[in-house]
Amino acid sequence: DDGDIIGQDEFAISKTTDSSELYDKVTKSGQKLITKYLPLLVKTRAPRIKQNETKKTLFTKPKLDNKIDLDADSLKTIDTKIRAFTRPYNWAFIERDGEKLRIWNSSLE
Repeated sequence: DDGDIIGQDEFAISKTTDSSELYDKVTKSGQKLITKYLPLLVKTRAPRIKQNETKKTLFTKPKLDNKIDLDADSLKTIDTKIRAFTRPYNWAFIERDGEKLRIWNSSLE
């Protein structure tokens, strides 16, 4: 996306924020921005801020690997996968003997 910025919002993300919490925060932020700026867009009065080309970021969709490898993954990696792949995604999982154990919450202490 290289268009003008109409509105932005900030919210905190901690090291323990999981994908479900992040999804909720993004949804609430989007609702707030739409409520604020949609009426201005309709009236063609929305602010337009040119993007700073030196601060823009590009997102490349990563290959999703939600399978936990108990022999190779560190505890930190396992915890990160569980937090990253919880709801609304397909959960992190352990596979053994053709069966999957889906894990949607963890706590690294």
